[in-house]
Amino acid sequence: IPPQIVILSEAKDLCTLRQRQKSAASQKTLRKFRIARRSLAGNALSRVAEGYGPSHALLAIEQGPGVLLKLRYLRRSLMLTGRKLVLTLVFTVLVAVAFGASCRGFFPKPTLQSVAVGPATPTLQTGNTNNTQQMTAVGTYDDGVRTDSKVTWSIADVTGTNVATVGMGGLVTAANQGTSTVTATSTEIPTLSGSTTVTVTVSCIQSITVTPVAPTVTHGSPEQFTATANTCNGPFIITDVATWNSSNTAVATINSSGNATTITTGTTNITASSAGVTSLIQILTVN
Repeated sequence: IPPQIVILSEAKDLCTLRQRQKSAASQKTLRKFRIARRSLAGNALSRVAEGYGPSHALLAIEQGPGVLLKLRYLRRSLMLTGRKLVLTLVFTVLVAVAFGASCRGFFPKPTLQSVAVGPATPTLQTGNTNNTQQMTAVGTYDDGVRTDSKVTWSIADVTGTNVATVGMGGLVTAANQGTSTVTATSTEIPTLSGSTTVTVTVSCIQSITVTPVAPTVTHGSPEQFTATANTCNGPFIITDVATWNSSNTAVATINSSGNATTITTGTTNITASSAGVTSLIQILTVN
């Protein structure tokens, strides 16, 4: 064989060999690439096991770890945005509440309108029984009525001397026969106060006698009555502390001191009572 033909044949074989080597290298590179993708998928699946959702893993398998990282930051961003929205709403509510509070305050203070004292016109007795009475101040506010402890108590004699005393808490103690006015004054609004009359009579009243007996008077003339309490300790004049009553006020009226004022002709029954005891009737005739 001529040398030229041998050389050409060898060159051809060399080219064929090089082509085969290139083909083998391409196949090897392709296998490496497939292994890398499988490794990436396995890594993504392991991350799913660590707490990532299936959707994240699927995207990571299809698109790679860069997308998974972006999704993580996107999720955190959405969480922060939600928190900011909640904080914004809370801040708005607080501003609205503060604006409303600036007008009347968070808890508007009720306004006192009047004060009343109870019980009304109690009657006490001298001695050691039935001689005390707990008084109560009741305040009327713009939102309702309730007991009011923010008051100061005072007492003043109306008839008699040193009739009774009152403590800081409103406890009245009888001392002597007579009448007194008990007053409760608000410490919040000192111009508001309430009061009632306390009557102190003798103790152990067995009966009451009214004099004069069956008087007759001329129309327009007054008539003074007297009440005497018959007690276990003897008789006591209780005219000024007794409760007087006229059955026919068209004929005559009678005041707290037992003085009757005649109005027109006719008759009326006069009685006096104290400590739950009522006298016999005395008929007043007006001519």
